[in-house]
Amino acid sequence: MAETDEETGGSGSTRHTGGASGTGSSRATGGRTAADRCATLCDSGATVACPTWPDADCLAYCASLSVVPSGCQTTLNTYLDCLIRTGPAAFSCAADGSALIRSSACRDNQLAFVNCVLTES
Repeated sequence: MAETDEETGGSGSTRHTGGASGTGSSRATGGRTAADRCATLCDSGATVACPTWPDADCLAYCASLSVVPSGCQTTLNTYLDCLIRTGPAAFSCAADGSALIRSSACRDNQLAFVNCVLTES
């Protein structure tokens, strides 16, 4: 059976790589700051328990997303909030054991965010 983009981390998927599996923790729901949103999102990814999921790498990657043009902060927050609402279902494990955000998760929000970054940059 052929692997989908969501399973391989192919085009349209966001891949996260690293080491320890996670069980998730009880961080609050979403939060208001980018750091809070990232912490909650990474907890959701950790509950998927991919073999190579490091919470620290997820947090660093997510934090790097917040370095976007100021005009794109709202679309970034909307995208992150959508992923948080979707929870662990937003993630899958790739064939190499790394976690990735499903390309179908919050697709409209993802496209709006990418379009904003491309337009504002």
